[in-house]
Amino acid sequence: MADALTWVAFAESRRTGSSLAQAYRDVAWVGARGRIDPRRDGEWQYYEDLLKYNASGALDMDPGRPGVQPETDLSTHNGALWALARQLFFPSGSGEGEGEAFRRALDYYLQRGVPSEFAWDWRENTVARDTYARLIRASDQERQRSVGFAGVLLANRVLSIVDLYMTSRAPGALPAELEVQASWDPVSARPWILLRIPIP
Repeated sequence: MADALTWVAFAESRRTGSSLAQAYRDVAWVGARGRIDPRRDGEWQYYEDLLKYNASGALDMDPGRPGVQPETDLSTHNGALWALARQLFFPSGSGEGEGEAFRRALDYYLQRGVPSEFAWDWRENTVARDTYARLIRASDQERQRSVGFAGVLLANRVLSIVDLYMTSRAPGALPAELEVQASWDPVSARPWILLRIPIP
């Protein structure tokens, strides 16, 4: 019975998490991206970045000029990324605008920067940003809850295996060498189980 209830709770948590994920993607599309068509949803890290920065910034600040002119506004995602690239590849300032160091910094920036089709700006819609923040936090909490339920289900399976192992042996006391430990890692939000069974 407990196993069945855990399965129901796991399925409900997954369903709720999926609904919340769709909801925060919808808010991002309307409130931060301005209904850019056709709609293209980003990866998980993209939505985390929407939570960290009020705007993506431009990937190329002046498309009319040859080459790419990186974003310089440090309050934006792309501006902060370009500052990081400069720090990584020419921390002393040498190579600025030319040479191998600059090319490597620009490649780093272009590989990780937000292009125009995924650009966002919350600065004129702080209400939508607050709603988005609440939804994404709630989605993360549901994801962690579902992992917790999965851990309980896994622990039940392990204990069933142990029980089967013990009942298949000659009657007697539980061997002292048998060790089962289950715990929860708050950093990775994953359960772990340690099982040591003596081999006769």
